[in-house]
Amino acid sequence: MPSTFEIAQELYSRNDFLGAASRLSSIVNDRSPIDHRLLFGVVLARLRRGKEAETWLRGVLDQDPDLFFAITWMSVVSIMNGDLEGSLAFALRAVELQPDDPTAHSTLGDCYLSRRELDKAEAAFKASIALNPNEATSYHNLGLALGLSGKSGEAIKAYVKAIELAPRVPANYLTLSRVMARHSMVGDAIDVLKDGLTMNPGDVQLLSELAGTYALARNPVLAERTYKELLEISPKSRLGYANWLQEEGKFSEARSLYEASIADQVNPGQSHYGLMQVSKLKTDPPRLTRMEEIRGQSGLNIRERMYIQYALGKAYDESKMYEDAARAYDAANAHAFTIYQRGRTFSIPDMRETNDTIFRQFSSLGPVSGSSKTPIFIVGMIRSGTTLLEQIVSSHSRVEPTGELRFWIEEGPRLALREGGVGGEDVARLADQYLAFVSLMAGESEYFTDKMPLNYGLLGLMSAALPNARFLHIKRHPVDTCLSMWMTFFGGGPQFVYDKANVTAYYQEYQRVVERWKTVLPADRLLEVEYENLIHDRKAVVREILEFCGLEWDDACLHHDQNPSTISTPSRWQARQPVYTTSIQKWKNYEPWLGEFGSLLSLKEGSFSR
Repeated sequence: MPSTFEIAQELYSRNDFLGAASRLSSIVNDRSPIDHRLLFGVVLARLRRGKEAETWLRGVLDQDPDLFFAITWMSVVSIMNGDLEGSLAFALRAVELQPDDPTAHSTLGDCYLSRRELDKAEAAFKASIALNPNEATSYHNLGLALGLSGKSGEAIKAYVKAIELAPRVPANYLTLSRVMARHSMVGDAIDVLKDGLTMNPGDVQLLSELAGTYALARNPVLAERTYKELLEISPKSRLGYANWLQEEGKFSEARSLYEASIADQVNPGQSHYGLMQVSKLKTDPPRLTRMEEIRGQSGLNIRERMYIQYALGKAYDESKMYEDAARAYDAANAHAFTIYQRGRTFSIPDMRETNDTIFRQFSSLGPVSGSSKTPIFIVGMIRSGTTLLEQIVSSHSRVEPTGELRFWIEEGPRLALREGGVGGEDVARLADQYLAFVSLMAGESEYFTDKMPLNYGLLGLMSAALPNARFLHIKRHPVDTCLSMWMTFFGGGPQFVYDKANVTAYYQEYQRVVERWKTVLPADRLLEVEYENLIHDRKAVVREILEFCGLEWDDACLHHDQNPSTISTPSRWQARQPVYTTSIQKWKNYEPWLGEFGSLLSLKEGSFSR
């Protein structure tokens, strides 16, 4: 009859980590054999119980400091517990002990990837693959490193190899589809996800990604059909469906799904956060008390704690409890920084150098395309009013909206920073690729909007690639803009968010870059729009915008709240409301708690050094 430890080993081999942990917890103590304690530590790590796993693994290493298996798992657990320095030390020790072991190099690659040391991560994963070319995980992680380095073609090849080696691992299809969608290969991304579902029928993550990719491809019929199919399999997936309904402007349906999730106590922080995005607190005053109770729960994980702090920040703001709101938003950003930015370095000098290189490469380019299309690029700082402006302009009967497209911010820097310089044929090729991608959403329309705010750094490239393009640069009070960013959850979005000093420095660099582009762009290509003027004198400003774009007057542009187009940005609710003035000089409510944002009060538009 097998012993309890042997049963636990068998359960572990079958990936039944809960069962293995249950068996081991009944027999393992500080005096147990080292292999018992080691397995218990690894099982706890598999269950992501990082602190407990670390305790057992450290005990093992106290007894045998050179035990390779324990060292590699301590590296993994250290990442889990936020100790990136410790993780790297363990991984380097593992490579030193067994330089011919592929697991050691793969673990080292994971450390470097967590630290965003991408060249070192790439080298470590390639070393692991050289030692074991049949390990799918190493190809998958290599793809992650390559993708983050901007080497999308190589990343795709790595993911394809991972799928070849492990066709029943959904993560391989997910990552491949995401890098394809990010580089305008939306149709290919959909095909990959369908292939993944063929091999993994009914997989919740793949179905959710497929629904979201249909939405990206502006196919609401298939998006909704897939979300409903997903909901039948997994009621917990209602949050993704609710978020999409928000994008489609179906706020009542979204609200019902958020309330159902709250009733079922599914992701309470995220559910309340979503509900706060589609409704006002004044319609349900007891909700504030419920959210405060959730915040006080000791077992809430960091993501749910982040979401509930964002939700409370909005609730306090609506209730004019500004100090409480400031504290809630500070806490929310601190959690978001830990989740998304930990281990990543944000360097203004590096960004400035990249911006200067881009300017040198593209500032003297002449037109290279004969396209008759008239893209209307809406640029500016995030949270400056770009979504509202797109809703207004795309309400025109001759203008199709395409949302926020990442094409230029992905392809532009890659072209500017490559060796060998930039030629007109390179820019013309990008123009053809972009127009082919946009045709999926804008069809044959001559006019369409592209409202990726961060395109402001690539105005020279886009102007050369698309000679008929018009650029609308919307400007808003610097502190109102940065405060709005502080009050907004961006997921894993821009690297500078969730830290006031980084946001402030980025804002100053953004203004420097725009001022430089203004010196080289033809006067008839760029129109600057003051957000505050757009709010207070909307008809006159809209008329000026339409004339600048070569469009006749259309009354629909004064009724942007009736525009049915999809909005996938955090402004999805606000941009569908009638114009309101409460966001102007909002910073005054938070003046005592502005921190680094207060330094922007002295800035004046157009007076920044170049």
